[in-house]
Amino acid sequence: MNLKLTFLFLFVTIISFGQKSKLFKVENKKAKQRRLFIGDSVTEGVGVDDTSTFASVSAAELNDCRLLNYSLIGYSTADYVNVLNSILPIDSSINSVTLFYCLNDVYSNTPIKDLPVMKQQNFLGKLNGILQNRCSTYKLIKLFFYQNSNRYFTYDEQFYTANNRHFVRAMSDLHKCDSLCKRSNASFTVVVLPYQSQLRDKNFRPQQLIKTFCANNSISFYDAAKSFTNQTNPNSFYLFADEIHFSEQGHRAIADYLLKHILYSHKN
Repeated sequence: MNLKLTFLFLFVTIISFGQKSKLFKVENKKAKQRRLFIGDSVTEGVGVDDTSTFASVSAAELNDCRLLNYSLIGYSTADYVNVLNSILPIDSSINSVTLFYCLNDVYSNTPIKDLPVMKQQNFLGKLNGILQNRCSTYKLIKLFFYQNSNRYFTYDEQFYTANNRHFVRAMSDLHKCDSLCKRSNASFTVVVLPYQSQLRDKNFRPQQLIKTFCANNSISFYDAAKSFTNQTNPNSFYLFADEIHFSEQGHRAIADYLLKHILYSHKN
């Protein structure tokens, strides 16, 4: 069963398990090897046509395997664990999993009331009681109010300390994903997607923390900020007034990076 959702006046087509349609060539459906992408709205491709996402662009270049994108708006690390725990045991043809980590994934299933959000007397603070545990809605509201500024990143950066309980829980989820993949004989790779303001300000401290965790746990790690090396104006790689979602140009840059450094080099 397919669904067509409208998100901020943009259309997104969803099929079973949150997988986007128009993702891979028809002739690849019988391929024995299958790669799985998983992430949130950034990897799903909110704001661009289904065929222009970095997943679809990458799939068009891979003639020897089928690429599946099980990303969905609002997903975070706990959701990635649940999806892999549901899919991998029933699909032995998946030989590779790439998890695209957005820095707001650190919230995971944390109740909104437990997040260090704005003071209760301001508008965002008053929304806490309405949003309750709806983490995906919280992310969207915060993105709207922090659009076209670095405050979205500044807020999320506070979670990235080695002993922060949200960070520890998120990293624990990544470790669980890696274990699930090992159990199914599938490779597992984490790719961190940058915020727009990070490319301007060159502040990649959260990525360094995640990289250290992955290195200490023998998890393959890539920093997708390298897709935009030597770019002086990152605005064109993101949707208008959007800190996290890529434009078609941004998706193309990510796809080129994946094909060069991960997908072609990891062929089995």
